[in-house]
Amino acid sequence: MPQKFFQYTTAKILLILLISSAILALCIDYGLPGHLSVDSLVQLYEGANGKSISFNPPLMSILLGGLLKIDLDPSISFVVIVSLFYALAAALVLSQSTSLVRIVLAAVLLCNPIIILYSGNVWKDVLMAHAVALSAGLIFFSQGKRFKHQIIIATALLLLSTLIVGSRQQGLLFALLGSIAFSLTLSTSRPKRAIIAAVLFLSAIFLNSLITSDFENNKTISGSKVGLTIAIRYDLAGMLANGADIDFPNPTMSKELSGDAQDYSARRVDTLRGPARQIWGSSLGELSKIWFKAIKDNPSAYFNHRISHFKWVMGLEEVKRCLPHYFGVSDYFHGGVQLNLTQELGLQERVGLDYSKHKSLAKKIIDTTLYQHWFYLSVLSFLTIAFAFMRQWPAMTLALAGTGFSLSFLFVSIACDFRYVYSSLVLCSVLSTYFTLKVWRRNEATTC
Repeated sequence: MPQKFFQYTTAKILLILLISSAILALCIDYGLPGHLSVDSLVQLYEGANGKSISFNPPLMSILLGGLLKIDLDPSISFVVIVSLFYALAAALVLSQSTSLVRIVLAAVLLCNPIIILYSGNVWKDVLMAHAVALSAGLIFFSQGKRFKHQIIIATALLLLSTLIVGSRQQGLLFALLGSIAFSLTLSTSRPKRAIIAAVLFLSAIFLNSLITSDFENNKTISGSKVGLTIAIRYDLAGMLANGADIDFPNPTMSKELSGDAQDYSARRVDTLRGPARQIWGSSLGELSKIWFKAIKDNPSAYFNHRISHFKWVMGLEEVKRCLPHYFGVSDYFHGGVQLNLTQELGLQERVGLDYSKHKSLAKKIIDTTLYQHWFYLSVLSFLTIAFAFMRQWPAMTLALAGTGFSLSFLFVSIACDFRYVYSSLVLCSVLSTYFTLKVWRRNEATTC
């Protein structure tokens, strides 16, 4: 019996290593040497020079700058890091089954070709998504472990949660529910779990603030003000385009927003040409009052606008018009600093090169449900309910985080770029794998 058990355990470990290594190899093969869009170049420039020229959260820029400081190629290193994150997540989640057959079947769900393609994109969305995946893997691995091992896992989760919080504002949702999910794996009282979850979540916020404080102090642009102003302007234009009657404080603002309504597209905010001097010259407090009153007086126009846009985000319209993928290196001149960032960073444009392998894979799946976020939202919603019935509380909490993240774009999104909801796609693959490993197995409820 011990010999059989040893042989079985060895076979399981070797199988998981083989699968996770294959995933790692695929991600790196399709990812290298890294794809740099305009956003990637901006954040790489910020990291290299230690100053902000955008309203992006600064942690990604700091990470890329740190890689440069230790003489590592930032794009190649980024690809290796995020690929390793996902491969480790795959190994950890697959380790939750004792069935070799289930492991093989579940592994198919981890090999979403979009994840393989996206591992090469040097984007904060990819960093957050793969950090979320590894966090989920660690949370599953934490179940049933000794407290001293769970302390090590908690430390790793703190670092990952810091990356998640610092990548996107909505990362707070993943960090919060991820902390709660981890606390549900602990064999202790509910009050202690609540304290541990709160400490883990707040520590991630504090650590991110500590790392980014110098960078934030040197910012000449308030990211929150810019982002909120753009979102309010888009909503006001969308409501006007849907027949709203909005009482603006002065005729000039009314005229400017009426012009925006003519340019409005439910697809993205970029079509608003302006001018918008009154909007940008107003304080957030003033704009918020106009926005709240407009929604209160015109709820149907607001929801028509938001639902029309959400359909684009979820892939219910034309996915090909929502930047479904990006290959190469952009050639970008930044008007704010009057520099060609590609040349300044010592890079060469690669957009025109032949990425036949990447394009061939993307072409095969672009018209399938794999490229439609409504599909992943539906699966995550199902998994939230299914895990609740299975009493898999940490998994249910993570599925709820993915569902909430996707649904948040109903209210906050300003463009339908596919990458914005990429984190839900990656988490969906991990949770679907876990579900396949655990469904129809008795007596595996987790503590609550």
